This record gives sequence, C-alpha cells and structure tokens, in this order.
Amino acid sequence: MQVKQYHLKSIDVVNMKQAPMVRGEQMYRMRGAVSREERSQRLGQYYSVRWNNVNELQGPLRIVMDYHQAATGSEVLTMSQDLPAAETSGLVKFTISGESYRTGGRVLAWRIRMMNGSVVISEKRSYMWK
Repeated sequence: MQVKQYHLKSIDVVNMKQAPMVRGEQMYRMRGAVSREERSQRLGQYYSVRWNNVNELQGPLRIVMDYHQAATGSEVLTMSQDLPAAETSGLVKFTISGESYRTGGRVLAWRIRMMNGSVVISEKRSYMWK
C-alpha cells in the first residue's frame, strides 16, 4: 500500500517557473471551481491510497483512514471505503476539505489500514500517529 498526500493551503496558484509540479497539483484540485467561494471550498488535505491485494484474500476488503484534526483534540475521526470484491489492486481517495477542513483545521496525524473484516492486512501511518 502506498499513500500520497497533498495539502492545498491557498487558492492562489504558484508560479509555473518556481514549482511546476505544485502548480499542476493545484490546477488539478481546483479544476471546475470558478468562483472564489468554490475555490475556497477545495482547500484542504487530499490522500491517495494505491492498494494491492497481493494475498488475494477472499471476503470484504476495506480501506480505513483514522485521523486527528487540529481543532478536534484527541478525537479520532474515521473515513472508510469498501473495495470491489473482484479487484486485486486500485486507488482510493480521501479528502478533508470544505466545512470539515475550515472547522476542524489541518490533519495532524493519520493512519490508513487495509482490512479484511477485523484483520489488518496492511497499514501506513504518519510519524505523528500515536
């Protein structure tokens, strides 16, 4: 399992000559947002999880993201997505943006697990996760 994260902090686009990769990511995340309000709704943190079921386990698989936000204290928030039964690999995306990002603040720590029922198959975590 591989996790890529991106933090979109500003609606202002960076200079192409200074950081073309960052600009490309910003443009991708802002695609379709026309008004200033729409663009500000896109601010937040984005996580892309590329998974591979190398054991080809049978049964329901799920990717679970647990995280802490700056304004939520020690409360653990959770998002999850069920994986298609026939697939052995794929991409899952988690987004903390809009109202949840404005009120909860930035993500301080996270843990992403691939699970088969209650059994953890694979896990990645930020260095701040307890």
